[in-house]
Amino acid sequence: MIVWNRGAELVIADFGRLPESERNMVTLLFLDPEYPKRLLNWEQFARYMTALIRASFDRNKDNPMYMERFELLRRNSEDFVRLWEWHEIRQKSSVPVHYLLPDGQKLEFTIHCAAAIDNDLGLHWCFLVPTPGTGTEERLALLLTEDTESSWSS
Repeated sequence: MIVWNRGAELVIADFGRLPESERNMVTLLFLDPEYPKRLLNWEQFARYMTALIRASFDRNKDNPMYMERFELLRRNSEDFVRLWEWHEIRQKSSVPVHYLLPDGQKLEFTIHCAAAIDNDLGLHWCFLVPTPGTGTEERLALLLTEDTESSWSS
């Protein structure tokens, strides 16, 4: 994760407080014991992410950083190993991701991803777009407003 906004910090993770090596959705998904509790569709999202890793594996097997993360997942996540053994392959596209916030609010997004920024296969972008008709856009706007107001009070 290179760039994120305050909404991502409030919903996904406070990336600024994480070591750079842990600013990665796959690391959060499989190695952070708290993060999966926030995902209502953890299995679906984990399958998608594992299939993306498999799709790019051959292209990245000579990349030490990629292989270090892969081995870390393989050694420390039974769920990753289980999903890896399904041999699914996916290309970057879009996938739903549903969050449950600590106060019980549900936020539903579609993550839109694309590969290769400036022809660099190692860089890609992903946007979380509120799913229309779910109230997510309104709840997120309120969450951000409350966060701003609490920042001004502090």
